[in-house]
Amino acid sequence: MDIDDAFALLAQLELHEVEELDGEYFEAELRDLLELA
Repeated sequence: MDIDDAFALLAQLELHEVEELDGEYFEAELRDLLELA
């Protein structure tokens, strides 16, 4: 996943009501992305 994918995920989350589980999943993905950057 690159930064564009991360922003796409964020935009998708903003477009929909997100359950806490989905939010936690996104945060984990974002943490992984930042560690790789």
